[in-house]
Amino acid sequence: YEASFEIMPEFVPMPLETLEVKRFHSAVRDEDVDGMIERLQEQRKTWQEVTRPSVTGDRVVIAFDGTLDNESFTHGRNEGFPVVLGSGQMIPGFEDKLTGVLAGGALEFDIDFPEDYPGEKMAGKTGHFTVEISRVEEPHVPALDVEFISSFGIKGGDLEAFKADIRANMEREMRRALKSRTKSSVMDQLFDRNTVTLPGALIEDELKDLLKPHRESARQHKQALDEDALKAHLEPLARRRVSLGLILGKIMEAHGVNVDPARVRAAVEDLAASYEDSAEVVRWYYADPARLREVENLALEDQVVELILDKAKNTDEDIDFQTLMKGATGMPSVAGNT
Repeated sequence: YEASFEIMPEFVPMPLETLEVKRFHSAVRDEDVDGMIERLQEQRKTWQEVTRPSVTGDRVVIAFDGTLDNESFTHGRNEGFPVVLGSGQMIPGFEDKLTGVLAGGALEFDIDFPEDYPGEKMAGKTGHFTVEISRVEEPHVPALDVEFISSFGIKGGDLEAFKADIRANMEREMRRALKSRTKSSVMDQLFDRNTVTLPGALIEDELKDLLKPHRESARQHKQALDEDALKAHLEPLARRRVSLGLILGKIMEAHGVNVDPARVRAAVEDLAASYEDSAEVVRWYYADPARLREVENLALEDQVVELILDKAKNTDEDIDFQTLMKGATGMPSVAGNT
């Protein structure tokens, strides 16, 4: 008989000294803190009904339906639907039609859907809308006073203590984002500078892991899922993760890198710091070996990143805090299960 099976590829990673990586730096400025406070106020705004015509910034609560070629594409009439004018939540032109209206009014209008609209049946087509105005509401943003500040757990509602607490939280998130961005720079170099022949079985296993959340989401929302198209879209990411997993494994083996329990504990405590009962979150991680293993993988990757940063050619790069946080997406393991 004959048997065919795949084997792990044999390769030697590029010397770490030949890599060129970036270290990113940033700082939380006073205006960043002020901007965060304004966003917190905005998040707690309330809406009060008014009898005047609607203006940009108001919330208009409507009942509407839409048809295309005399066929409903809104699944009938939608009641109590809130639209904030100027937010861009609706297709272009829709919110303009709701500007200057009064509660109790009714509208009928046509709007062209954009050519790149996600729904193929409606892209580039003209939809007909029938709208009734239930009410018009204006926003009321809470004042930056003792009551507002105290609601965040700041005793006495002291403004300076509030700002200090916000800055501490922002700096913690900034450190995570900087770490993630620097780590991405290192991983990009490892991926670009090392050529690895990837076993198809590993790619398929990685694709299965990447598909799981999409399948679950489709199941929950009772939507169809084109797995073949999604696989084609996810395959480059799967290849990258498998490749990095193999490369990191070789580096760990060559340099004797093993998981450091102290670092794992520090990583868990850092993840738990954002929660009110951080001790309970720490216990939650240590209660499940699978959950803890995810943190161990991250800790191992961090150890390898530090090793590479110590040996590679480094370039320091400053980045504005707002720009940094816009691109921050958390710190999932970039190489899958290393």
